[in-house]
Amino acid sequence: MYDILIVEDERIEREALSALLQEGFASEIAAVRYATNGNQALKEFDRQVPDLVFLDIHIPKINGLELLERLSRQLTTEIIIVSAYSQFEYAQKALRLGVRDYLLKPVDTVQFSRVVAEAFDSLYRKNEAQKLLQQIIGQQESLFSPEFSEEFLSYLQDENFLAFSELSFSEGPASAAKFLANRQHEFSAAQLLRFLVMFFQSLHLPHNELLASFDFSSTELTRLQLELTPALFEHLVTDFMQRVHILIQQNTDSETNKQLVKQIDTYLEEHFHEQINLDHLGTQVNRNPAYISRLYKTETGINIKDRLKNLRISAARAMLEQGNVSVKEVAFSVGFSDPNYFSTVFKKETGLSATDYVLFYDKNFENN
Repeated sequence: MYDILIVEDERIEREALSALLQEGFASEIAAVRYATNGNQALKEFDRQVPDLVFLDIHIPKINGLELLERLSRQLTTEIIIVSAYSQFEYAQKALRLGVRDYLLKPVDTVQFSRVVAEAFDSLYRKNEAQKLLQQIIGQQESLFSPEFSEEFLSYLQDENFLAFSELSFSEGPASAAKFLANRQHEFSAAQLLRFLVMFFQSLHLPHNELLASFDFSSTELTRLQLELTPALFEHLVTDFMQRVHILIQQNTDSETNKQLVKQIDTYLEEHFHEQINLDHLGTQVNRNPAYISRLYKTETGINIKDRLKNLRISAARAMLEQGNVSVKEVAFSVGFSDPNYFSTVFKKETGLSATDYVLFYDKNFENN
């Protein structure tokens, strides 16, 4: 049975939604609570996170879209917008923030029943995934195994692992889970669990009770494999990834992150003249490539690719200013494998071609 919160400032609308729920879903409902503005809704969430929320966009104090943004970490709650406004931008933003559906007032009863049934079905499957996730968590094998570094290198050759990691940080847990679910046939239950464990390990986050260790008992995994329907598979991965992202958010300002960014920067400064990509960098610092890319940009305001480019162009300028070296030699010396591409980048960054840059400094030298 589910706890429901109706966030609506009009009494008649609150009563109408409550009546529709009682009429069609009385057996599914544990409690129905109400909030008449955004502040009250936040207090209700603090008191107890509801399973299902009906939310009007135009409510006092904190409007519905602002409330959605503030509640973005309440990832298990199903949210249905009920609004008198049909503006496309409202619906688009609401759906982007993860709502189940967008219903217009006056609510069509058939559509209402369909959407609520879908929400309850999703909640059921999330609960089942949660139970499975709890079952596969044990205390028999440490998550942080000594063999991590060696195994991590093999995962960096796995296209699924790299694509899953990239989606996790570019589009979020749900998109990453859907990607993996579409490839479910490629994974046994044991492989899936090891895949998720390796992803978590590659972030080097503080481990809590939930993610501390996994039970890889073959009997248990065989049983789980039989129960992992496509829908349950997707919910299991989504639930796992949502928990991981919460840990990431809780760990945003840690000293460990600052040290990691400094380690990345030091490596770039010392090796910019070599062929470097994110996968290569991940092996050097023993971290997930997509994660360090996101972390570096968050901490410094510049992405790793641009930082590497800046280091190379700065070194190139110094070499060209000294003279007695060809543009081609400079390009190879600072890490560009294609002299023509180097020339394009150099002109874009300095406003002068590499050849003109040499002439400019020669002229300045002569005038001095």
